[in-house]
Amino acid sequence: MLHWAAPLALLASYVAAQTSTECNPRNTTCPQDPALGTTFETTFNESMTEFDPKFFNITAGADLITFSEKGAEMTITKQGDSVTVQTAFYIMFGRVEMIFQAASGQGIISTYNLLSDTLDEIDLEIMGGNTSYVSNNFFGWGNTSQFNSEYEPTTGSAWAGGAMGDMHNYTVDWEQEEIRWWMDGDLVRTQTYLPAGRYPQTPSFLKFGIWAGGDPDLPKGTRKWAGGDTDYSKGPFTMTVQSLKIIDSHTNVSYYDYGDKTGSWESIKAIPGQSNAYKLMHLKSFGEKTQEQWDGLSTGAKIGIAAGIGGTFLIAFAAFIFYCLRQRRQGKAEKAMADKEWEAQQAENVELKGQISAYQTQMKNGAFATSYLGHNTNKIRTCCNNRILSAFVLEDHVTGQDGHVTLPNTVLRGHMSQALWIFVVLDDQLVGVPVDVDILAEHHDVVLLAKYLCDFFQRDALGFRKEKEEYNAADQGQADENQVKFPPNAGEGRRRGLEVNQVRQGDGSDG
Repeated sequence: MLHWAAPLALLASYVAAQTSTECNPRNTTCPQDPALGTTFETTFNESMTEFDPKFFNITAGADLITFSEKGAEMTITKQGDSVTVQTAFYIMFGRVEMIFQAASGQGIISTYNLLSDTLDEIDLEIMGGNTSYVSNNFFGWGNTSQFNSEYEPTTGSAWAGGAMGDMHNYTVDWEQEEIRWWMDGDLVRTQTYLPAGRYPQTPSFLKFGIWAGGDPDLPKGTRKWAGGDTDYSKGPFTMTVQSLKIIDSHTNVSYYDYGDKTGSWESIKAIPGQSNAYKLMHLKSFGEKTQEQWDGLSTGAKIGIAAGIGGTFLIAFAAFIFYCLRQRRQGKAEKAMADKEWEAQQAENVELKGQISAYQTQMKNGAFATSYLGHNTNKIRTCCNNRILSAFVLEDHVTGQDGHVTLPNTVLRGHMSQALWIFVVLDDQLVGVPVDVDILAEHHDVVLLAKYLCDFFQRDALGFRKEKEEYNAADQGQADENQVKFPPNAGEGRRRGLEVNQVRQGDGSDG
């Protein structure tokens, strides 16, 4: 294959003006360059809507990029249009492999370059009006006086129509010792090492895209190198990139740092660690990781897992059925228990209605009747002068703090040390009666107690309106049998406290 250098190399120097840097480590201290530290590979297709911003920066023409089944299409339609894409990471020696179809059109340049902060540069450039050659070049430190370009002929049936006729593979191997350019797998150029400033040897990012070297506003030399002035009326002009693969020769590197200002490869420090690009590439979803693990299993392992999952499902299903049956049985048992409680309650209501009916009958006959409810003598229900009287005996330990007892709509207070409270309800009114424990223990006859309470309320103690002194004066004649005293709050409303000091056995008469 023939290689052309001069006089075309003189024209290539005009494109060096495109290179620039935000911070040149040869002149000042610059931020570290984020490393690739691994291999990056991607294919572009119609499912995409943009270059992945995690890995690429669009510095020009973002609105001129579309995606199709052929790849990423970058298009120039009018003067001033250009598209520039660059990676968000750097490599320090390595390989770049890009498959693309160059744009046709006089003065239109399809290109990719490796560029460093010190303006080291490795180029591959295709002129859209030249179907016979592909250009490559390199610079050290942006020195435009270096003439290192070569033009590689595009011959053979695979290159019909030149680089613009179809997709072709353009690869650059960049090593410390040499640089190699490849076209469709054929080695077309090798450049051996030269000292710093003449040979690219500092961390570089990839930059690719399309621009009009033949734009009428550019210098005459640049337009001549590009193949002549661009006629935009013959557009649009499209460069299509199918795939891209970038290999960093260093792995497990997070950053590249310039150790000094010499601009030589010896001054570059590789900072160990996972790069941001590596982390982003390996940040996969749970589904993707699971699919990869599944794909890596043998057929036998997949069968075993499937059988295990099936067995687990059957066990879970059986457990679910068992749970449902158990819950159904438990529900039936709970319903039966509730029904039984309901029937018992209804029976108690029937019994109570019967007692009330009996009381009414006895009252008509002037009789007196007593029964006590519950499992012990803590409840008394009796007929008292055509009214139903209920008494409840509560021990002091159920009264709560400070002798307070809370019942519906009623709060009773008392000092309850060695006393029981008998709560008496008559005509929907409630009265608390403290009774000495010892006395009640000695006179535990329920009928006697009920008779006493009824006799007491026959005197209308519940509705008593007189002051306690008058009441006590009227009952002095019975003081030898019973001493009846009201608590200090006896005159406060309809609630009365009755302290019973003595209840005698016998005929049940009160004193």
